[in-house]
Amino acid sequence: MWEGEESRLKPVSGALAQVEEALDLLSPEEAAGEAPIAEKMLEGVLAGCRQMARALPPQNIPLGLLRRAVSWLHLTAPGTGSRRVLILEAVEGLLETSSNSLLKTLEQPPGDAYLILTTSRRAALAPTVLSRLRTYAFSERGPEDTADVLSRIFRETERQYASLRDYFLAWQEVDPRELEALARRFAGVASGQETEQEVLDRLKELFGDRKAEDAPGRERASIFYQELLARFRALLGEVEPRRLARWNALLRGHLEALERYNQSPLLNLESLLLGLRRAN
Repeated sequence: MWEGEESRLKPVSGALAQVEEALDLLSPEEAAGEAPIAEKMLEGVLAGCRQMARALPPQNIPLGLLRRAVSWLHLTAPGTGSRRVLILEAVEGLLETSSNSLLKTLEQPPGDAYLILTTSRRAALAPTVLSRLRTYAFSERGPEDTADVLSRIFRETERQYASLRDYFLAWQEVDPRELEALARRFAGVASGQETEQEVLDRLKELFGDRKAEDAPGRERASIFYQELLARFRALLGEVEPRRLARWNALLRGHLEALERYNQSPLLNLESLLLGLRRAN
């Protein structure tokens, strides 16, 4: 997938080799030894993965990578009775050029090939892309179903996670309750019930790295935007619809700038907060 762009992997080649070696030692066939040694190896794997995450490109799916994936669909032949499947996650972040490059393949995919596109914001997809897809909506599991999945698949029996989303966020070192509290404070600034200075200070604590290439920071900011959208939806009936519409327009504009145009998470959120105050 990185053919012709191997130079992009040079900054993380050391981390990649370190993770690969540690994973080999942690495989079921190769015993890692005593528990403290295994834990130290896992810490090394996590550190290497964080370094590689920071090197990820700012846009969701780079055009070059997408073109190579589509070429793979066209130029390779599946084995007898097998299928080729290309999965593109979070396609709401596709740039216009990337979306356009997909259109012909979506309209006439190669035989025995399937393209699966996932998104949490269907309305954010380009209409030209959406019209070429068969859509399926997946509702969130209830508490009992969630507990069953966590217990049977992930061996989590203590019911400390309210949803699968909370479980996966915990592995990303994100505390949903922390982001939910920040979303409430943002809404408080928007409605004039709270001053922005304390919220700005809290932003700096959570998103202190102003560098746009901070991939984990961008991911955390995107998750926060989902919390903020949920908070605005909860205010329906309490806040005038026109005000909520202005807030949502500001939020979506800033989210697009964050995901598509490589903005610093901290500066992006600071701008949103001040914009919400002015829109009050």
